Amino acid sequence: MSGDEPQDNLSPESTAETGMNDAPIPMPSSVREEVIDLLAKIIRREWTSKGPLGKRVRHVAFGYTLAINGQRERKVSSDWRTETDALAALNQRMQAVQSGDLTQRPEISLDALTTRYL
Repeated sequence: MSGDEPQDNLSPESTAETGMNDAPIPMPSSVREEVIDLLAKIIRREWTSKGPLGKRVRHVAFGYTLAINGQRERKVSSDWRTETDALAALNQRMQAVQSGDLTQRPEISLDALTTRYL
């Protein structure tokens, strides 16, 4: 074998040099609890309605969908007419989540809801 040909088999010495066998560094449990898993996407919502002359009018609004620790949060506003408006709102919400402003839904039973609304 000449030195010009690439090697197919990686020896333990070559993997140590490239760092391919490096195992992930375990994180302490206190740090692991503070990590917030965020997945986000800008969404576009289109709908039609009748205009003042009876013709169909197409409306467009932008929003975002955000997954925070497995819980999906979806927000669409007709005030957000462009993707940049929705992106600004998404960035604001992500900063609020990362700073610790996570609002949880109140724990309420179905019986309590029926007495409240009926």
